[in-house]
Amino acid sequence: MKDIKQISDEIYDKDKTKSYRDFIDKYKNYEAEIETTDYNFSQEIYDIYSQLIADFGIALTNTKSYKKAIPILNRAYDLFLNNKKYTIDKLQNVGFL
Repeated sequence: MKDIKQISDEIYDKDKTKSYRDFIDKYKNYEAEIETTDYNFSQEIYDIYSQLIADFGIALTNTKSYKKAIPILNRAYDLFLNNKKYTIDKLQNVGFL
């Protein structure tokens, strides 16, 4: 079983993930591992986990899977609000994908 860092590296590999659909497919391949990650273990893991969740929601939105995207984006929003390294002002400038 791969850890969240390895999963993230594979999902964000630009040679293998060239579209939102690719991102979704790769995410779904590792969904069980991602969902069972103890993201509170460290700040680094929290950040990786948050980015994966947010980008999954963004990818779903870009493939017009809006009903699926809304709960994912809400979860990402909560993760970012609770991230110790961001203030409300800094959240506006966080960008992924």
